[in-house]
Amino acid sequence: TIAAPLPPERQWWLTAEPNGRPLPVLTDPWWDRISATVVRDQATDLWWSNPSSLPVNTPLTFERAQAVCESNGGMRLPTRHDVESIIDRYRTKPVVDTTIFPDVVTDFYWTQTPTTNGAKWTVHLDDGRFVPRNAVEGSEARFFCVRDMRGPAPASHYAVTAASIRDNTTGLFWQTTGPAC
Repeated sequence: TIAAPLPPERQWWLTAEPNGRPLPVLTDPWWDRISATVVRDQATDLWWSNPSSLPVNTPLTFERAQAVCESNGGMRLPTRHDVESIIDRYRTKPVVDTTIFPDVVTDFYWTQTPTTNGAKWTVHLDDGRFVPRNAVEGSEARFFCVRDMRGPAPASHYAVTAASIRDNTTGLFWQTTGPAC
């Protein structure tokens, strides 16, 4: 089957392997079950704890939630950006895929991202809105644990030689000398 061409504003979605074979466009999370307790989003390479495997449906303080994640094989609370990657705006109550996260409830979940006044951002899974919450003792929310499996960022975005420039993020090589195209 030949896929219909993408409209011009979406051409940047096209990706391919080095041999030119087109790769699927990952506009939605693409999940792998790593174990009974962990799922991996192939689009971001973030590993998420299965909520049923941790006390995530019990609201905890920010500090206690962090400790639970760290004790779960060095996981951490997600950033606001991490949480955005699992929110599906076509869903409501909750705004995440319940086949992947079957035990989530529509409540506030911690992120480790600070606000400008020292609070932490929380996300309400009812509709995906982010709300600041003080991370002081007594303030509680539910939580996810996540592990970032991406490698470290390259020391430099580009590797430059006399004949080419390599984009270390995408792996693309750009020719700098030679015959004109």
